[in-house]
Amino acid sequence: MLSLSVIVYFFAIFFAYVGWQRGWTKELIALSGIMLALFGLYEFDNLIRNVLFGDLPAAQVYFIQATLFCVVVFFAYQTRGLDDSKTVSRSRGRRSAAEQRAETQRRALGALAGAGNGYMIAGTLWYLLDNMYRSPLAANQSLPNYALAPRVVLPPANTLAADMIPNLPLYVLGSGEGTLLALVVVVLFVVILVII
Repeated sequence: MLSLSVIVYFFAIFFAYVGWQRGWTKELIALSGIMLALFGLYEFDNLIRNVLFGDLPAAQVYFIQATLFCVVVFFAYQTRGLDDSKTVSRSRGRRSAAEQRAETQRRALGALAGAGNGYMIAGTLWYLLDNMYRSPLAANQSLPNYALAPRVVLPPANTLAADMIPNLPLYVLGSGEGTLLALVVVVLFVVILVII
């Protein structure tokens, strides 16, 4: 059986590689799309789960929320980088040491941003499962486990996966009635506007 924490780490490593290939500006734009999706999921959680789809089984509501999130993430990753026009590939000649350092720095920052994006993506998908389990909707449907059980189950207590639950992105950013999440979204969009 594969732990959910392993999946989160795998996503972080995979998206770090993607960030290494794409560079930090593209990853920053993707991060802004991911944060916008997180903000939308957090703000409209009650509307989606209880008003629009309250009559559906919990597993179907999870798949609807996860699909909405993944669609936004997909389109966030379809952007062109801000520096695409500036980084015209040179001929196969030698590059100076300063150019090589700048390229390595761009890639390293992209890997860091990509790892953060991977954590946000996998952590949000896990958050949606966990939030569904802890919500009043779960109490109405008497869910003893995650909505996708027996394939995906609630982590046992005192394990690494159980200890990661309070550190999932929307539990951290949504604390304090979502003010931290709103602040991060605003700051991120100001940074994007300044870069453009």
